[in-house]
Amino acid sequence: MKWNNRFEPDDSLDYTPKTNCAEWHVTYKCDLTCNNCNRFCFLPPTTKDMTLDDAKEFVRQCKEINWYPEIILMGGEPTLHKDFFEFIKVAQEIKNLFGVLNTVSR
Repeated sequence: MKWNNRFEPDDSLDYTPKTNCAEWHVTYKCDLTCNNCNRFCFLPPTTKDMTLDDAKEFVRQCKEINWYPEIILMGGEPTLHKDFFEFIKVAQEIKNLFGVLNTVSR
């Protein structure tokens, strides 16, 4: 690795992910106000929602390195994202197995 004010990958190292799972934090919006929330979802979101373009770029990169993880959609409350069902379709381009972590309030 060279550190000339920027990172240059070392071709002799394997940068392929070693896990079989990837988490997409699609939104921090939530319809609950849980005091114990570790995402601070009871506060107004300061992080922008994930976009479909973000997801498609992730899928493109996964295919490029031949990595096909299970995708977990999370948030906040991921079902509040306006493109929730489209994210599922994009995730299925990698693997037909995916998960959703939600608040079970919907």
